[in-house]
Amino acid sequence: MWWGGRGQSFNIAPQKAEPDMGETPLSSEYDFVLVNIGRLEAVSGLSRVQLLHPGSPLKFIPEEILIHGRDFRLLRVAFEAGGLEPQAFQVTMAIVRARAQSSQAQQYAGISLSKAGQSSGSRKPSIPLLETSEDWETERKKQGAKGWRVSTVNERFDVATSLPRYFWVPKRTLDSEVRRTFGHFHQGRGPRLSWHHPGGSDLLRCGGFYTGSDPNKEDIRAVESMLQAGHSDVVLVDAVDELPSLTDVQLAHLKLRALCLPDSSAAEEKWLSALEGTRWLDYVRSCLRKASDISVLVTSRVRSVILQGEFLGLTYSMPSFFLYPPNWEEDL
Repeated sequence: MWWGGRGQSFNIAPQKAEPDMGETPLSSEYDFVLVNIGRLEAVSGLSRVQLLHPGSPLKFIPEEILIHGRDFRLLRVAFEAGGLEPQAFQVTMAIVRARAQSSQAQQYAGISLSKAGQSSGSRKPSIPLLETSEDWETERKKQGAKGWRVSTVNERFDVATSLPRYFWVPKRTLDSEVRRTFGHFHQGRGPRLSWHHPGGSDLLRCGGFYTGSDPNKEDIRAVESMLQAGHSDVVLVDAVDELPSLTDVQLAHLKLRALCLPDSSAAEEKWLSALEGTRWLDYVRSCLRKASDISVLVTSRVRSVILQGEFLGLTYSMPSFFLYPPNWEEDL
């Protein structure tokens, strides 16, 4: 889709799955892949701004379109006065429709991919999505977690709405025990396996205990059994200790995003100081340090390591990243 505006030409189109050899999908700063559009706004004057969604009617003829890219780019398309109002309407609605029709399975990338790398013979297996119980069972076997099984107790999300339909629990733990014991944890987020290390250690996640919870002896034994996971050594890690809050991270990300936009007010010679002022690098450093400490606990000896508390998903995913074998990319 091509159009002109104020002496510039723009192209917004679906990214090609297999570009020709030597062809660059994004040939200029004015090219946008549809899946790169994070937010689309129509603007008229200083006060009229409409956030455009698929199926939403355009409430006015825009003077300008703001295309916010997921790569922090901001593309401003202005329509000149004097007969271009129909074009403004047509272009705006065409982008909205094209974006809605764009496949969600497309992966954004700004690099060219050769046909040889995309051939069926050299294509790597897709990353497991863990959507079905069979997917979870396949991943369990791949990790070698013999002492664990797939639980279907949350298949209808009646145990914990914030947990997936399936998760791993110790093989000897019954689903009736899972349902009963998970009720003693915040939001029903009881202990379940996240990663089984090839050396034998297990990395678990769970929420905090309800302060007013009063478990009976059977529930206490069941909780202890799930936390120990067959190990004699158990380490409980406060996952939020020395880490920023989710609100702090969101605020830092907003500041980082604003700093990376073309119309940022930060002077070029002071950009690094402004970046440091967002606290984003500090927060990433804290998460990496925490993840590294957890990785040491898992690898130093065979044990059960439990991450407890409402913490950032980034902190959970990083220990698994550190613990992957050297050829993990080939396995994925």
